[in-house]
Amino acid sequence: DIAVVYRKDEKYRRYLVRAIKKYNLPMFEDKRQPVANQPLICFVRNLLSVCSEGYNSDYIFRMLKTGLLGYGEKEISELENYVFTWDISGKKWLSDFAGNPDGFSEMGERQKEALLNINLTRQSITETVEDIREKLRDTDGKKTTEIIYRFLREKKVDERLKEYALLLEQ
Repeated sequence: DIAVVYRKDEKYRRYLVRAIKKYNLPMFEDKRQPVANQPLICFVRNLLSVCSEGYNSDYIFRMLKTGLLGYGEKEISELENYVFTWDISGKKWLSDFAGNPDGFSEMGERQKEALLNINLTRQSITETVEDIREKLRDTDGKKTTEIIYRFLREKKVDERLKEYALLLEQ
């Protein structure tokens, strides 16, 4: 094994990575990363933001894109496209969506089916948020921490984090 240690990342990293890739050498790079960018922290921060500030679509999609609630990329993408197309935010999240997923055009069978799937995803997300929001109402820090911990276990977030870690090892 060989270790390369250097102080000034911006000065050497680019050349080092290029050389390692050129010779197809395995590489592990250990560098500091902001904790706010870690999936679990990002998930909890955005979940709490939605609970305290309301249905801000940016918070919702940051939370969903961590992958820790188990929604697939296709579900998230279709929902995000719909929300962008129809400018959904705030309390609009709590009502069934009715517009054509393709925008201002005739709604055929394909669009009706897509809208049904989008609404099922939306409903699942809002039920999850409303459930935790209600549990967090009028709690202190200790109780909030316990509720979030139980929520994470109930939603199997720990298992998804293990899967994520295994994926990163490959």
